[in-house]
Order: sequence, then C-alpha cells, then structure tokens
Amino acid sequence: LAATGNPTAVAAAHLVLSACADRTGDAASARTHVQAALQANPGDSLAHYAWAELDERTGNIDAAIASLERAIALQPRFVAAHQRLGVLQGERGDAEQAVASFRRVAELDPANARAFNNLGNALRTLGRADEALAAFEHAVALRPDYELAIANVAVMWRDAGEIERAEALLRNELARPRSRPPLRSIVVMLAGLLRERGALDEAEPLYRQAISAAPSSSAGEWFNLGRVHAERDELGPAR
Repeated sequence: LAATGNPTAVAAAHLVLSACADRTGDAASARTHVQAALQANPGDSLAHYAWAELDERTGNIDAAIASLERAIALQPRFVAAHQRLGVLQGERGDAEQAVASFRRVAELDPANARAFNNLGNALRTLGRADEALAAFEHAVALRPDYELAIANVAVMWRDAGEIERAEALLRNELARPRSRPPLRSIVVMLAGLLRERGALDEAEPLYRQAISAAPSSSAGEWFNLGRVHAERDELGPAR
C-alpha cells in the first residue's frame, strides 16, 4: 500500500492492523500502527480517535482529549469523538464542557439515548436537577429498556421526595421480561426504598439477589440485610 502513494489507503491499512494487534493484546504494535497511520495521513480523523483511545488506556486523559479535539476539528460531525470527549471531560472534572459535548452529540444524533443519559449525568454534577431529570427521562423515552437511564430517573425522583413514583418505576423495570439479570443498582435501590418504608419481607430477597450477583462487592448489601433482620427483631445472623 505504501507503494501506491495513497495516504488514505495507507492510513486505513495501519488502522486495521492496529485493531488486529489490539485484539491480540499487543498494545505496543497497536500504538506503532496508529502512529504510522498518522504519519501517512495527518488529516485522518479516525487515526486521531484511535490515538485518543490508546492514550486513555494509559491514563493520559489530557492527551486523549487533545487527540479527540483534533479529530473533531477534522470532522466536526464525528459523533463518537464528541461522545468520548464529553466522557473524558466529565472524568477530568470539566462538567460544563462535558455538557456542551453531549449537547452536540444530541444535536448530531437526536436518537442517541446514551448521549442524553450522559448529558443528564453532567447536568446533575452541576446541580441542575430539573435539566438533568429531563435529559434522563428523554433517554428513557428514546430507549425504554435503557436500565442506566431508568436508574437515574429513579434516583432523581427519590431525591426529590417522589418516593412512590421512584418505587413504581423500579418495580416495573424489574417485572419487565428480560434475557439477562437486571442492573444490580436497580435491585439495590428498590431494596433500600422498601426497607425505609418498612416493607422488610420484600426488601430481604432483593438484598440477597444483589449479594448473589456480586458476592465480592456487597459489603453495603450485607450491612443492610443485617439491618432488615435487626428491624424485624431477629437476633440470629443474616445468612
């Protein structure tokens, strides 16, 4: 390909080789091929995006953001680059910039439920609860089975004091037919709401379900299961 003198084809070939190396766990070769793609065609937005991914994996968030910004400058309608940029801006603590990035994704791809959920998270970080809730609700409207967005809506309703509404939403989500286990945070949140209103017999199996789903990271659920037993005046250990 290098002999053809076609920089676009050379860059594309190196990106394919980089992806193959990445799948086999050869990070060094993956980076070498992305670098070669950039050398062959510095204006290749996909190569800059690939470089950003490599920098992110090594924890170099600032460099990853810079590469994503270059990719977007080259291709302003690059939805995936805007989306990833928003995520990294949020991780870096730049919530205002993250909001702008996710709004841009929503403009470019109005059916992108993930963009609205991410937008809601960024707005919530800024304390803009009403806007955050609207974004989360829109994400659910776009994708009714989007568990992360459903959990976020429930959190917002719970925190606003709309406990019954949050509980009903969580119950409906757990009752929905599914091919895989529900999002664990939904199970835990419903268990907490039930325990707080004294529905201990309903809360207990949910805590046990959450513990079973992640035994090694269930300290909080074991603690709350113990509280359920204590609140029922059961002196034996929670087992």
